[in-house]
Amino acid sequence: MKLVPDWRAQLRTEASKARPYSFVVTNLGVLDGARTPSDPVDDAEDRGWGIEHSVFAISAEVCGAAFQVSAISARDGALCVGCSWQDCVVDLKLAEAIVADLARWLRFLGES
Repeated sequence: MKLVPDWRAQLRTEASKARPYSFVVTNLGVLDGARTPSDPVDDAEDRGWGIEHSVFAISAEVCGAAFQVSAISARDGALCVGCSWQDCVVDLKLAEAIVADLARWLRFLGES
């Protein structure tokens, strides 16, 4: 971000160009949120804090892709997939159909 001296001018320039992508898929990976003892002498019941579930979402940028898919998981936890899209750019019924199809595909992969 430090390489762009004027973000307002940058966004105006981007807005005048054709959209480079229709879809973007991004992933933060897996968070290793395993519980760790807060003190080396702690017993098994006092294991400190950990991450069991995570959510990753990106906003629909005006100059960016019209539809975004973002995925993340906590180690040994469920995969969370978030979808966002630009209202009035992507038809709501189309977006809902894409999300439903993605959900069916991921369920199929998980059960296979």
